[in-house]
Amino acid sequence: MPNAQTTTRRTSGVEYEYRVLTFPREVSRAEIRRALGEHAEYDHWELARTVVYVGGIPGAIALLPVGMCVVGTFGVTMVLSQLYLPRHIGMASGLSVGLAMGIGGVAAVVLGAVADAIDLKTALTISAVAPVIGVFVSLRLPRPAAALRRVVEPVAVD
Repeated sequence: MPNAQTTTRRTSGVEYEYRVLTFPREVSRAEIRRALGEHAEYDHWELARTVVYVGGIPGAIALLPVGMCVVGTFGVTMVLSQLYLPRHIGMASGLSVGLAMGIGGVAAVVLGAVADAIDLKTALTISAVAPVIGVFVSLRLPRPAAALRRVVEPVAVD
């Protein structure tokens, strides 16, 4: 049904192949979807298959503690930023979240450029080494001043 043309190219030392499928106008979307599924299954398309270091179930299991560590540090970061600015806890919270999101956005763009220019494995290796650098930087932070103690005293209400 579709007109298929396969092309093989070599760019920057990497050989890849792609196929252009052309369907006539009178073919319905359901028929196109079915034809694409058949081509993907029988032509062995690798749509979402990227194995960097460890893939499959072991890779998914390895991602669980990494995700817990990333999310688990949020509260600690928030409290630490508020201890550094005890009189301006709102500003400390905003700076902490804003800087985290901003730096994360810039890092995503840079890592994407590295993945495009070099390869995915290098970009993911950089993102795995970055927290180690962060640990060494955080060890140089000064200890925050003692937190202000707030004593709540009961007040008589008339």
